[in-house]
Amino acid sequence: MRTVKKWLVPPEDLFDLAMPSGAVLLDAQPQGADNVALWALVDTAAPMLPRRFLLTATGHEIATTAELVHVASFQSKGRPVLEFHLFEAKGAVVGLVKGGPRLDGKPR
Repeated sequence: MRTVKKWLVPPEDLFDLAMPSGAVLLDAQPQGADNVALWALVDTAAPMLPRRFLLTATGHEIATTAELVHVASFQSKGRPVLEFHLFEAKGAVVGLVKGGPRLDGKPR
């Protein structure tokens, strides 16, 4: 069955999500005060595979050589308003985002 599914984005620079093979990423947006949701068009019969994502804030260095595919950009709901960018990282990820805020406001 094809349907749209939702995942919550963890407040980390680099993270994996298990998704059905062939999932088509649709969008990511804040949901409520503290969460960011990621939606994808999926085939529920497809096998689950890990997909790696990178989350960064505007103006912060992205110190990786991985191919990055833009998924979405969005603003935080809190004060101050921060701008975040979500990418899918293809291939091996070497390095990480350097510094910058986390979605949950906690220090790195």
